[in-house]
Amino acid sequence: MSDPIVPVTSFYYGEEFSQNNWYNTSIATAIAIEEHYAPILFKNDLTRIIYASTDYCFRERSRKNKVLLNLPFMNYYLKSIEKDTNPRSLWNNANNIQGMLDMDDDHQALLNSRIRLVPVKLHFEASVWYDQPQDLLKAYQLLALDESNETIIYSYYDAANDCQLKVPCFVKYNLDYNPEYSEKEWLEENKIMSIAVDFEITTFFLYTHGTNTNVSFSNHIIFNFLSTKGIINTDDPLLTTPQELIIEYFNV
Repeated sequence: MSDPIVPVTSFYYGEEFSQNNWYNTSIATAIAIEEHYAPILFKNDLTRIIYASTDYCFRERSRKNKVLLNLPFMNYYLKSIEKDTNPRSLWNNANNIQGMLDMDDDHQALLNSRIRLVPVKLHFEASVWYDQPQDLLKAYQLLALDESNETIIYSYYDAANDCQLKVPCFVKYNLDYNPEYSEKEWLEENKIMSIAVDFEITTFFLYTHGTNTNVSFSNHIIFNFLSTKGIINTDDPLLTTPQELIIEYFNV
């Protein structure tokens, strides 16, 4: 039996959370992270990726997987956020205060608002877990290729006229092959090995002027993601609280 869903009303900002125009950068980025690593490591199986800290990932994996670890799997967790001081110089004061100018794309008319951007760095801890040495080596080889180049993933928001707003997320990480943990004896006894994949993502907090905009963190995006996790069936008309479902998934 699954745990009860945490209602949006439980949160101080619950009213804002229940609205599509709440632009949750951390959740949109987390969806992009899972969709990036699933094809690299797990043959597009997003059920093998969980949002949980390394200290609690076995407990969370068992809770969501009928008491089974079912290796391999990956955990990741947002540890901290800081303002971006990257030499890439993503900061633009005019974009922050006035919003992005239209230039040639007339996006202000399309979105009914100017877009304001604040560059940030999101720091994640992450590990992948295996029970076979050769699988671990294969995963390290796959991740080493991904690490060797600048990796850019994209988070998405829905916009008017069937358009999507695509926000870049620049990924930087270092690999640590089979690091030691405080539970070393337990891991060795159960023949569990890992690769530490801590990473940072440079991206933007997204804002628009006012609430009457044509940009949304939409039900469509949420349903598509959660259906790949095996959490919901998108054909079920009774599921009318996508914002509650996505907050529950990341509320660990």
